[in-house]
Amino acid sequence: MKELRGKVAVITGAASGIGAAIARECADRGMRVVLADLDDAGIDQLAAELGAKGAAAMAVPTDVTSKASVEALASTTVEHFGGAHLLCNNAGIGGGGLSWETSRREWNDVMDVDFWGVLNGIEAFVPLMIRQDEPAHVVNTSSMAGVVTGAGMAAYRTAKFAVVALSETLFHDLDVVGAPIGVTVLCPGWVNTSIGLNAAEPGQRSAASARIDAALESVVLSEGIDAVVVASSVLDAVVAGQLYL
Repeated sequence: MKELRGKVAVITGAASGIGAAIARECADRGMRVVLADLDDAGIDQLAAELGAKGAAAMAVPTDVTSKASVEALASTTVEHFGGAHLLCNNAGIGGGGLSWETSRREWNDVMDVDFWGVLNGIEAFVPLMIRQDEPAHVVNTSSMAGVVTGAGMAAYRTAKFAVVALSETLFHDLDVVGAPIGVTVLCPGWVNTSIGLNAAEPGQRSAASARIDAALESVVLSEGIDAVVVASSVLDAVVAGQLYL
């Protein structure tokens, strides 16, 4: 997907963090932008900000854990902008302590957003992109936690590993059918975002689990890069047709 100007970008988790940064970068590069998030006020504010700068931006409240909600997002995008060319499946939450302590509710909450939310986006938008028969691209947000393991964040790591596998499979599936659709799986390291605040409700935690959580939070605050840097790299990867980022 070499040309971005005038194309339509759909970003989930767009109210803050990496999603908001990607939305701003898309607008700066001349794309029309659809902002999707559960945070209605957040995406409304961002849409107004982008609109004030002359960008075409629309906020669509969306629950990525709901297949029907994501399908409605796709329909609304087509109704307003005529199609979709860039899909950023970015919505995500943190969560999961030690593997044997993580509650089933927390496992389900994290997997629902971080994995099933990505799959819902693929199922709603990829068939649409194939029918368009023009260059398009899908960006799925994973994490370095989806590539390298460590202690803690059991549910989060598992979901992010699954996103990497799904993205690689999607890349090969699209190649087999000859669709002009690229795929990028984004695996950033520490990024200063609010994902730690947007976390699944934890179950009972041991002292060891609490120490791991505190250490991870400290690293993010001290070493995390700005989401703006990530966003610029994402759009560069889209133009370059880069699978891994």
